[in-house]
Amino acid sequence: MSAEVVANMLEEVDIDGSGTLSFSEFLIFMRKIREAELERLEDELERLSNLPSGDKEDVLTGLLRIMGYMPDKEAVRDAAVDSNISLAKPTVRRASLAQLLPNSGKQPAGAVSATMTYKATVTLSEAYRFLEVYRCREGFTRAEANELQEYYNRFAQTAGPADGMRISSYDASRALTWLGYRATHEEHQLTFSKVDVGNVGSISLAEFMKLVRIYRSVELEEIRASFLRIGLAGGTESGEEGRRAARHSLAFLGMGRNSTEKASKSRDVDDAKYGVLRNAVAKRSQMRAIAQMHHGFGADEVETMQSRFSQYDSDGSGAISAAELRLLCQEMLPKIATDPKSRPELIRLVKEMDSSGDGNLNFHEFLKLMRDLEDSQKQAKYTKEEHVVDQLPFTSHQIRDFREIFIENDEDREDLISFKAVQTLLSVLIPMGDRR
Repeated sequence: MSAEVVANMLEEVDIDGSGTLSFSEFLIFMRKIREAELERLEDELERLSNLPSGDKEDVLTGLLRIMGYMPDKEAVRDAAVDSNISLAKPTVRRASLAQLLPNSGKQPAGAVSATMTYKATVTLSEAYRFLEVYRCREGFTRAEANELQEYYNRFAQTAGPADGMRISSYDASRALTWLGYRATHEEHQLTFSKVDVGNVGSISLAEFMKLVRIYRSVELEEIRASFLRIGLAGGTESGEEGRRAARHSLAFLGMGRNSTEKASKSRDVDDAKYGVLRNAVAKRSQMRAIAQMHHGFGADEVETMQSRFSQYDSDGSGAISAAELRLLCQEMLPKIATDPKSRPELIRLVKEMDSSGDGNLNFHEFLKLMRDLEDSQKQAKYTKEEHVVDQLPFTSHQIRDFREIFIENDEDREDLISFKAVQTLLSVLIPMGDRR
């Protein structure tokens, strides 16, 4: 709906011309918005239903694309089932030409059987029910929605209204890590602020699902960009930089060059409905599943840690002693291993991880230790930021704007910007001479 249409509607309901709306006028305005959306929905349904060789699934996926979604096959089918819509084509009886001709008891010579034409029809009521279910799940499948609720219940620790639990930004980042989504601290804080509409520092289950959907959308855009970079590297763009970009993209997609070529050649019926990127999306889902089995660490991270772990597993027993662990931690986490303030926490976590009580850690226990240590560092960063924000006179919107500027200048995605970048930013606002 265009801004011009909305402006005209506002003028219509603003009876006294004050430029403001009372609550009753606002309700009338929202009714007009709903009526306009239903009219548009009905028009699109009619257009999609008249497309050749379409079925109900085509109509529904086409409708979702019009509304800005990238449909997922299983999510579409789950939503259809849960909104009581059958996607199966009706059984059509084949009739001979003689049967189709009136007053003819005999089939003409050379006549062939004909199939009755099938037209996919989705009623307005069906479309509305379908969209309600699909939106409620944020485009996730039934199984994915249930999984997200499990992770929400697992990590939500903030009390909410009516004794309900809500999840903080820190705990949401932990849940997302376990789900296989990765982002820097600043990127996560910015995304979290977009769904924390009330700016209370915690979100509900519905808002958490919106948060994960945003992460998935960002991942989808990276998939699209990766395919583009691979295409450029194999076509017009050459040189080491182009090849490096292609290697990065292949790693992100979890593919080798051969598998990418095979994926690009595969074409079937589902490609027409759900797009040729669906193979890459499925591959990323597999990579996230691997992360869930390894305490949120990706395949590359696990491989690196396994290599380091094996170096200190001197006897090849599959476990390392406390002395070997101390040396390994000094190499991988020097600040924590050498900081007197952090050592008690490290000792406590090691004891918790040692399920057998023999003083040794196997690789799975070591991964859990690394996750807990990373979470400990992450929590310290969140606590420090909360303390600083409480002492500053900035509004939540101003902090969000500052964070966006910070992220734009964090070229290496390390939650750091250089002094030079800060000076460049300030020079736009404040003329700075050499003495300043």
